[in-house]
Amino acid sequence: MPGKPITDAELDEIRRLHAAGLSLGKTARAVGRPITTVRDAAKRAGLAWDRSKTAAAVAAHQVDMAARRTALAENLLADAERIREQLWTPTTVYNFGGKDNDYNEREFPEAPADIKRTLMQTATAAVNAHLRLVDHASSNNHEDAKNIVLQFGLAVRGAQLPDEPPADA
Repeated sequence: MPGKPITDAELDEIRRLHAAGLSLGKTARAVGRPITTVRDAAKRAGLAWDRSKTAAAVAAHQVDMAARRTALAENLLADAERIREQLWTPTTVYNFGGKDNDYNEREFPEAPADIKRTLMQTATAAVNAHLRLVDHASSNNHEDAKNIVLQFGLAVRGAQLPDEPPADA
């Protein structure tokens, strides 16, 4: 169900705010209309917002997320190694029980079989998570990365002041 049409006064206000450099979101809030309504009305009026800053922010966020996934993948592999080492280290097994709820413990030269099984399952889960992150990183081809860097460079150039010559000039 479409909303009420944009009035001429609202369209004039949209034009004024656009000329003042307000973002689409801020313009929509200022006129009290949904972003889609303002965007569509502006498009019909021949107005458009520069999306290069948004594209640059998205590209930077994607690079940040890739770096975080890489760090997480490294940590998961290190976790798996530490867990696996526990298979062969002295282990204290304890329990509470009996009618007096006694505490009992026993030291073993290495983990008992049931604990080894749990440790191996945990280490395997960490390795599998590591591999999924590595596969995710390798499935994104180098063209994607190159395009992100290129888009970021173009956005930076577009953000330079008109009086300022490009850095490579």
